[in-house]
Amino acid sequence: LYRVPLTWGQNKTPWKLVHAGTLLLALILSVLGLCAVFDFHNAQNTPNVYSLHSWIGICTVALFTSQVLVETQRLVK
Repeated sequence: LYRVPLTWGQNKTPWKLVHAGTLLLALILSVLGLCAVFDFHNAQNTPNVYSLHSWIGICTVALFTSQVLVETQRLVK
């Protein structure tokens, strides 16, 4: 987001903040989605994480969370 040609030669800090904000929003929405799936499975008495698709989803959210943590650490410095 902060590498678009519009920002060449300008201060990139506001664009980095927008980028961090969109990452944080995506993380919050993905966690809400996971909570909704687990609640739905528990209400329907369906086992949780019973397929490869669900395990890949959990791993994706975990990797994305680590990316958000690294980006926020980079932003703080």
